Amino acid sequence: MSSRRRLPYFATALCNSVCPETNTEIRKGDSIVYNPTYRIAYALTSKTADQVRARQFAETFNMTDQNY
Repeated sequence: MSSRRRLPYFATALCNSVCPETNTEIRKGDSIVYNPTYRIAYALTSKTADQVRARQFAETFNMTDQNY
């Protein structure tokens, strides 16, 4: 079993794609949120990106709800 965390993270797009939530075009080199579990790229304007930002903020400041 892999010990890597399979949580979504911010990355740079390696190829052209379309965000499944917002239907916006993602071009190679754009900043994205990548979900390695499902191998899906999300635009920075998506709800998933907001959730990742909130999770990273909570982890940074050791907030009690960081893993929920």
